[in-house]
Amino acid sequence: MNGRRPPILVVLKTSFLAQPRKSAVLLVLFVVMVVVYIRMFSKDGTPAAAQAAPPPIIAAPAGAGASDVWPAVQRFQPMRPLVRNLERDPFKLLLDRFAVDPDAAAAERTPTPDAPTARPKPPEPELVLQGTLCGADKLAWINGRCVQEGDEIDGYRVEQVEPTRVTLTRDDVQRVLTME
Repeated sequence: MNGRRPPILVVLKTSFLAQPRKSAVLLVLFVVMVVVYIRMFSKDGTPAAAQAAPPPIIAAPAGAGASDVWPAVQRFQPMRPLVRNLERDPFKLLLDRFAVDPDAAAAERTPTPDAPTARPKPPEPELVLQGTLCGADKLAWINGRCVQEGDEIDGYRVEQVEPTRVTLTRDDVQRVLTME
């Protein structure tokens, strides 16, 4: 075109013809909007004031006493008073419950002379292979972390990622994780 925009009616017509379902929905919404505006501004334009209906009057049947129709109103009487004094503060921490025996704590801190001072070997971390992706970059999901070949996870180095297993090494010890 020569830089001019087409008239809005031409744009709307082509849009309506290109998407008939969308056009039908928009047309229905437009009609609803017009009806709402007409009803809102027609007549006097103000809504009627809301009024509470009077309570219904129910008469006792002829020959029946009032006590037969309306039993005596019973008020709820709680078993114990609703307002009462608390025996203890529910937010107060009772630290004496958690007091540590000073002799027992000292015994735990001092090592016995015949006990070896070598640290126990930490347990092997539990590694779970959750998924692999073998493409240009080979990726593995281990314990919710995404790793690739050469990365480290919990002290292990990822050596090889295959479709159903991953090979890890640490201190020349090889570990193979398989999909479960």
